[in-house]
Amino acid sequence: MSRLYRLLFVLARVFVVLACLYAVWLSWRSARADSLFREDSAKSIRSAIRLENDAWPYYLRLSQVDDIDASNSLTTAIQFNRFDATAAIELALRDEANGDFPNAERLLLLANEVDHTYEPRWSLANFYLRRGDEDAFWRWSQRAADTEPEDPNAFFEVTSRVSTDTDELEERILRHNPVLTRKFVSFLLGRGQVVQAGHISTDLLRIGKLDEDRPLLLSLVDALVDANQPQAANTLWQQMIASHWIDGSTVPINPDFTKEPMQTHFDWNIKSYDGLHSWTGPDGLQAEFTGDEPEACVIAEQTVLLTPGVYSFQYTYRSSDIPIQSGVKWEILKSQSDEVLASSSDLSSEKVAKGEISFPALPDTPLLRVRLAYRRAPGTVRITGTVMVLSTKIQKVPQT
Repeated sequence: MSRLYRLLFVLARVFVVLACLYAVWLSWRSARADSLFREDSAKSIRSAIRLENDAWPYYLRLSQVDDIDASNSLTTAIQFNRFDATAAIELALRDEANGDFPNAERLLLLANEVDHTYEPRWSLANFYLRRGDEDAFWRWSQRAADTEPEDPNAFFEVTSRVSTDTDELEERILRHNPVLTRKFVSFLLGRGQVVQAGHISTDLLRIGKLDEDRPLLLSLVDALVDANQPQAANTLWQQMIASHWIDGSTVPINPDFTKEPMQTHFDWNIKSYDGLHSWTGPDGLQAEFTGDEPEACVIAEQTVLLTPGVYSFQYTYRSSDIPIQSGVKWEILKSQSDEVLASSSDLSSEKVAKGEISFPALPDTPLLRVRLAYRRAPGTVRITGTVMVLSTKIQKVPQT
């Protein structure tokens, strides 16, 4: 009995040793296959497959580095893992290129069945677009949009080629989705299609978020101004006011400079340079000159949109240590050029003083710029001291 016991004990130890050796071999095989796979050449991946012949990611990668037998590699990857949507899509594209459209469609539908993310849906949309089936294209584009496009610019590039009608794109793709609408406005803005972006922005004002979307819409207002689209710019601006996204109850905006300017043409753009520091606050706009400022520069400016007529620009200010020939003046300019329509006298007064400029707003130039500028007067040195603008106001002059 003891002899049999010893024999069984030895056999058990041999079995354990063999099992451990087998486990070590399996571990080595897996590590070696992974090492070969990471070398990322067709030869090394094939060697990895010989060690791990059921590792479907190896077949997928082999199809990408070795085009000759790519279809067989992809087919094998799908056989080992029917949930491999990437392999199904890749194989479908190859079948489509070879004219096997039914199998390509089958594979793409299989990819969507096992993976409900963006890529399978967008692949199907593009497949049907290439086949000329526009209804199916829009159906799958909608489903792709529901998952939020991985590359929104590429997505909108294709859908905008199929339809240039922003109303149709709103209905078929955006469908009051704030994320998609925001990205579409950015896409149109990036392409310079500012009028179309202005049209879409109406919906974004209704469904968007002030903190996230106001900077984008202010950029759009500026782009419309730069594109000389005053009515579209004003429409969006007034809609933002009506939606309480901005306070634009006066012309110019922020007339006493007490609020932090918004980053837009329709609010004050305050400039600073070496030797000239400008800031806003409870005391209005202050511009401090050290004598090292540029010989000509803009201190502050704002774009305004006015109906045709004659207007009066009124301002109050005072200065400290600024000479009479200061070179600091208010100017009214055409928005699309530096043509000066009217300018003030030099600003220089130790006491609070008032000034006024009369200027026209013509039908063909409704956009104007109100600018506080400095130009060194001939025969003088650069100024030192401070100019403080306390208030500004634009009024239409009644016609008698």
